[in-house]
Amino acid sequence: MKKILLIILVVNYICMLASGSIWGKWENWGSQPDKTYFNPVLPADFSDIDCIRVRDDYYAISSTFQYSPGMVILHSKNLVDWSIIGHAVTDIRQISPEMNWDRMDRYGRGIWAGSIRYHDRRFYVLFGTPDEGFFTTWADEPTGPWSPLTNILPESGWDDCSAIWDDNGDAYFIGTLFRDRLYETYIFKMDPDCSSIDRSSAILVNKGGSREASKLIKVNDWYYLIYSRTGGGSRFVVAKRSRDINGPWSTEK
Repeated sequence: MKKILLIILVVNYICMLASGSIWGKWENWGSQPDKTYFNPVLPADFSDIDCIRVRDDYYAISSTFQYSPGMVILHSKNLVDWSIIGHAVTDIRQISPEMNWDRMDRYGRGIWAGSIRYHDRRFYVLFGTPDEGFFTTWADEPTGPWSPLTNILPESGWDDCSAIWDDNGDAYFIGTLFRDRLYETYIFKMDPDCSSIDRSSAILVNKGGSREASKLIKVNDWYYLIYSRTGGGSRFVVAKRSRDINGPWSTEK
């Protein structure tokens, strides 16, 4: 189940191509009366999906940009039938007063790709905004209430974050500096409750190629860094792996 992210990102697209469907003109989707299903399972703009399983339930988040409430949270029992159960950010003015309706100058910016994680009986949502930096919030239940936002890296020019806890309970955070088209991806040490990161602990693990959507997972003894990048006029998904979160990391596969 740790491959859920790749399933969601890739399978829908492959199945759409195989069926000959025209993007955005689906006659069928999701669950069907005969207990089969069609892709896509969500025929709407749920961008930057991140997904976890907690016991028998699946939870996902999706970017909401300048809209309020922010960071939609979805729930499913089978990865096919999804419902909206809340938002991690009840009022995006928590991010900046520039998000208020009478000052809004963040169209298409606001809440970008993030991660939902479950650790030590708490749900965590981490995300970035291109202007204000990285934020975290937590809740005991995915429906909320969610804690007030904590700005753990108040710097512009960052996006697409993720987090992981190792077997000792130590937490790590990953994010990409896209400012000036650097596309440098760093891993930081993070407090276990996601309340702060150690800026001085940054380790550069990737650079260039318009890297986005970095995700950290662990399978058996290996850490995997999965992300997308560009090259040869295309965007594709690649991965690196390491036995130590601090590296060294393998070449791209």
